[in-house]
Amino acid sequence: MSRVPRHRSRLGLAGTVLIAVVGACGGGPTSSVAPSPGAADPSSPPASPTAGPQTWRLGLSNSVASDPWRTAMVCTAKAQARVSERVDRLLLADRGTDAAGQAADLRNLVATGVDAVVIAPHDPAALEEAVAEAVAAGVVVVAVGRAIAVDGTYAIVTDQEAVGSAGATWLITKLEGTGRVVYVRGGPDDAIDEARDAGVRRTFEGAPDMEIVAEIATDGDPAQAVEGLNALIADKQRIDAVLTTGPDSVIVDALKAADEDLVPIVGGDRGAFVSQLLTEEGLVGAVVTDPPAVGGAAVALALAVLDGDPPAEPIVRIEPEVWANDSDEGRARLAEADDPEIELGWPLSLTLRDGTDYEVADAVACQGPGG
Repeated sequence: MSRVPRHRSRLGLAGTVLIAVVGACGGGPTSSVAPSPGAADPSSPPASPTAGPQTWRLGLSNSVASDPWRTAMVCTAKAQARVSERVDRLLLADRGTDAAGQAADLRNLVATGVDAVVIAPHDPAALEEAVAEAVAAGVVVVAVGRAIAVDGTYAIVTDQEAVGSAGATWLITKLEGTGRVVYVRGGPDDAIDEARDAGVRRTFEGAPDMEIVAEIATDGDPAQAVEGLNALIADKQRIDAVLTTGPDSVIVDALKAADEDLVPIVGGDRGAFVSQLLTEEGLVGAVVTDPPAVGGAAVALALAVLDGDPPAEPIVRIEPEVWANDSDEGRARLAEADDPEIELGWPLSLTLRDGTDYEVADAVACQGPGG
């Protein structure tokens, strides 16, 4: 069965922010501004429900386009909004833009009369003014991935330092505390990469016989990872393992292409690498999760706050999981996550226990309320 492609609305035209009323992500283009015939005007207050629990109008702001993690995150938010049956409208400001553009998107969402906004911040500090305005207007703001330092806001984030530490810990254990490691990172000046790096460095300090023999900065570009690894192979460097917090499946491909032995590899829970861990003979490795399901969990959190049931702490932290193919439990978890219906570049941790209510298939369908 082939993996189905994703189709997402790209919003914004000539600097003008367009707000989309969410229907089905994969069922054709999403309408912008003007609702479909018979639907409520997205700029007017929602009609009071005649029965059942109160429904709410939510907004979602995402400023990074063409990134699999962000795509999956948006789809999990749609899925949670849909299955909750509590979201009257989910309005999307989903486009590639800078911090100023995202601030404008946020103000635009607030102007439509949303009750809450889920926001994946481009630059948390640069959004503080717009977020403070939203909070002052009575809008519940839940950040995804990185918290925003404004009183009255909430956030749901993966502990990125723990992501780095968990991968390093597994590798140290696998190599019994001794080995030469190639470290493949994300991009410079990236807060998530810096947090993961702090976890890696702290953990390796406790294993003095583990040596990072090379560090490859990739800025998330798989080609840079392959180029750096090929240079080490050409220089006949001994490589005992690869720890990557950036591109991963291409490392396996590069070692095979160079006719090198497959060494233990730590990567992320993207579909391509998970599939390799289940099928590549001689490959031993582990994934560390960074769930895009925080998008869905943020919608659930926003609804709880609107219902008067906020979390005990404003920042909810998700601990990563390690799925390794060298144990029966790990292989079972990898096999459970592996799904031919999911894009190979997507992370596979698409639900959160005690955080989301939808099924993986709902996230893959990528349909919001009314879709």
